[in-house]
Amino acid sequence: MPFPKIHIFTGLALLFSCIYSIEYNITILGIPVVEIELLDDPPDSVTYYTKTTGVFDLIWSTNNIYGTRYSPESYAMERTTKRINQTDRKGEVSVEFNAENNELIFESTTIKVEDPPQNVFTMLSQIREKSPNEIDAQWYPLFHEGDWFRSRFLFIDTVSVEVNENHVLCDHYRFDIEKAEEFNLNFSPADYFSDHIASPDAIRQIWVESQGENRQIIKAQVAVYGITLTALVKNHSTTADR
Repeated sequence: MPFPKIHIFTGLALLFSCIYSIEYNITILGIPVVEIELLDDPPDSVTYYTKTTGVFDLIWSTNNIYGTRYSPESYAMERTTKRINQTDRKGEVSVEFNAENNELIFESTTIKVEDPPQNVFTMLSQIREKSPNEIDAQWYPLFHEGDWFRSRFLFIDTVSVEVNENHVLCDHYRFDIEKAEEFNLNFSPADYFSDHIASPDAIRQIWVESQGENRQIIKAQVAVYGITLTALVKNHSTTADR
């Protein structure tokens, strides 16, 4: 049975994280819906803690954890795990990538692949580390929820974004995700983010600091089903503060 569309947005909010330890507020029409905390310890890994807030938490509570370990050279996924605790479902699922044999391993299933896979979270790690010249329009293989996609960032412009009464110069990208191949692995439990982040109907945009070290994703938006979600960093600090 498909999820009610209003609940999809609690999961799509995960798009708006980055690998630095940081917090975000996700809103719809100015109404807070999700809080996200992201940790990058141990190195070369990211863990996303996401929780609904306010009236959304009363209507459709979500308290999920998503973790990914990746190669620091290629950003290829080495292991990814999600722990789902939603009103209607609970559970855990994980996938590993064997780089020696180019194999994805899920439970008792092993799948040969041609290229080391990214996932959504490793893509977001890359955008913080690479310049537009390095990453613009480059397609990457993306493994997501038992299927094979491809993904890229398209550089749009460099603009000033207001956050916490300051203005931050940001590189603005569109984030494209396209279906490439059917694996049809039975990933369970399903969750709102994983089910809908790769929707062909979604328009995803990201604004990342254009200068300095440990660059943060400052703002992001996703428009889907006629509704726009906006994410804004809560605890932005300059490079000098870190």
